[in-house]
Amino acid sequence: MAGGETSRRCQGIESAPHCWDHNNVSITPVSSGLNQTLAAFSSLPPWGRQALLLSAGGIAVDVAVQGLHGGGSWLGLGALAGGWLWMAQREVGRSIPLRPKTVESWGERCHAVLGDFAGLDPDPVGQGRRSSSLQELLSNQGRTTLRLALAGSAPLPEDRLSAVQIGLRGHLPLQLVVGDPLPTQSPQWRWSAPFASSDALLFHLQPPLTAANLRWLEALPGDLPVWVLLEAESTSSSGAWLADLRSQWPDANPERILLWNGDLGALSTSLDPLSQWLSREGKQLPHSTLCRCLEHLHGAWQADLERLRRVQWRQLQQRTQWLVAAGVLVTPSASLDLLVLSVANG
Repeated sequence: MAGGETSRRCQGIESAPHCWDHNNVSITPVSSGLNQTLAAFSSLPPWGRQALLLSAGGIAVDVAVQGLHGGGSWLGLGALAGGWLWMAQREVGRSIPLRPKTVESWGERCHAVLGDFAGLDPDPVGQGRRSSSLQELLSNQGRTTLRLALAGSAPLPEDRLSAVQIGLRGHLPLQLVVGDPLPTQSPQWRWSAPFASSDALLFHLQPPLTAANLRWLEALPGDLPVWVLLEAESTSSSGAWLADLRSQWPDANPERILLWNGDLGALSTSLDPLSQWLSREGKQLPHSTLCRCLEHLHGAWQADLERLRRVQWRQLQQRTQWLVAAGVLVTPSASLDLLVLSVANG
């Protein structure tokens, strides 16, 4: 709409009548200079036009205040700073990048954030650690072996682990990630990297559902495929335990809750839905897992980068306040003193 209006105004200017004297001697059209100025202004990008208008507005405010009070430099700079901040917020709100869907795109984003750290974090050890974490993730490209994490509050004997491997045997190679039993108390309730970076997780649950088990289930990453192996001795009791689990853990997917009576011979039957899912989704799982891990790494780095920027902003603000305090001593107007302090404090 703005471009169309500008075009119509230019056409109106170009069709304005020329000025002639009584001797029929032609003179340069009055609108020629204005027409060229508007054309040059219209050819600027949006941010360039806004910057030019802000600069002109800041100069006008400064000149007006200087004519009234004999000062005004601080007010002009304050108007320009406020205008630039408003423009930056508008541009950030407009240009929200789309969420990447490939490993290459997430890798480019992580490399970009890694470059931002170079100007904010002078510690080479931290930068080297971040670079190693990224390279370790990217080295998993092309992985074909599936990784299934097996967790629970009680240790699984060797015979049960062997039965799980037999029950999940398929056409794709499978690696079980097994750790120590989950603790009943944790200061952070955070899953370790081998579990969080697996293609899926099988949670072995023995009733009753404890508060610690519930906390661990709630702490799982939301985009990690989770299956629950609910061990109950009888069919009647398994229904009650299943209803209790779904009431206390609303995020549970009923299709991914596997009932098992504790008999090793029946374990393969209980694990059959998980085995079919691995066979159906197995080829895409490594790629999806790598994208998920890169996304989590990118989000963690963005949070660290924001903290570093806030620290530098506080340091810059403190130095600016000292400079402003010195400037206030030589500012002739009391009202401008308050404006300078408010601009410095953001």
